Amino acid sequence: MKLALSGVVALLVLCAASGCSTEASDPGAEPTSLPTQAPSAVDPSTPSEPPAWHEKFTAEQIDAYEAALNRWQQYAERTNEAWRVGDNSAEARATIREYDMQWQATLSVFEDSVTQGIRIERPIKPIWSKPTLIRLGSDGTGTVVIYQCTDYRGLLVTQNGRELRGTKPDHRITPFTVHMAKPEDGDWMVARTQLKDAVSCDA
Repeated sequence: MKLALSGVVALLVLCAASGCSTEASDPGAEPTSLPTQAPSAVDPSTPSEPPAWHEKFTAEQIDAYEAALNRWQQYAERTNEAWRVGDNSAEARATIREYDMQWQATLSVFEDSVTQGIRIERPIKPIWSKPTLIRLGSDGTGTVVIYQCTDYRGLLVTQNGRELRGTKPDHRITPFTVHMAKPEDGDWMVARTQLKDAVSCDA
């Protein structure tokens, strides 16, 4: 199973609360707000957390979680390259509309970031994931909350070729949650994401 903060622009918080600034910034300049991004594909060689959580859910719920997780990963894989090179093509925009329930806001952030020269050259990497909530409706709808332990140590965000500071949370290995929702006649989509940096998830 794989996770993601990919160039899938889901809106995770990559900046510290004070915002981001260039490496050699002007002390009087205002911080640059950074987009949020989804994690890159997980390395197949990375050990996964033991699936003790399986005991808490039914087989149907686990299948739903894996389907939601797969959609999140697809979103990440399809947008990482767009964030890396600043690809504001029709295809990249269509991907955001397909996977993101808040696609209008996400597209605005993505397009503004590309215009400002912001690039996510090395995305964050997922370490392991598990569901914290799986709720399925009789009408085919559903909600899945994915808890992902994520490694920010290799994250590299630049603006016009210069590395930005303030793009990493206090804990370099820290969790965030991905809320996935399934409409009645559609596939799983990203509803929202939230950084959870109070405590590191490092084992």
